[in-house]
Amino acid sequence: MWPPLVLEAKVSVDDEDRTLLRALRAGDAEAFQTLFQRYRTLLESRIRDRLPRAVRRRVSVADVMQEAQLAAFEGRERLQAEDVRQLRSWLLSVADHKALQHVRHHAQVAKRSVRREVTRTNRAETISFHKRQPSPSQAAVTAEALE
Repeated sequence: MWPPLVLEAKVSVDDEDRTLLRALRAGDAEAFQTLFQRYRTLLESRIRDRLPRAVRRRVSVADVMQEAQLAAFEGRERLQAEDVRQLRSWLLSVADHKALQHVRHHAQVAKRSVRREVTRTNRAETISFHKRQPSPSQAAVTAEALE
């Protein structure tokens, strides 16, 4: 469905990473947060690439990122990663899954479909309305200026 995305995060498999990964597997929430923060930029980029522009108008990358973080945190007990590379792959798959959920929710359901949206500039009746009258905020600014 999507073209492969090649983004490489600098993965240093040092003692600290191994220690954090062991702590994460033991249920340490702080270790999860530390490791998740290391991949935040990569995950945000992946989500941004996976969400079409029309869907991004309805849901922000930050919202999907937050859902991915929560899902990863809740699923950390099932994590079988032996090294940081496997953790990275697992986090990317969680982010992909959350992005795909939003694409399905917003792009493939008839009544909510982003394909049904029409921008304001493409609708004749809104263009003529805009030309005839000031907006409510413009009217309020004018009224305040006259006082």
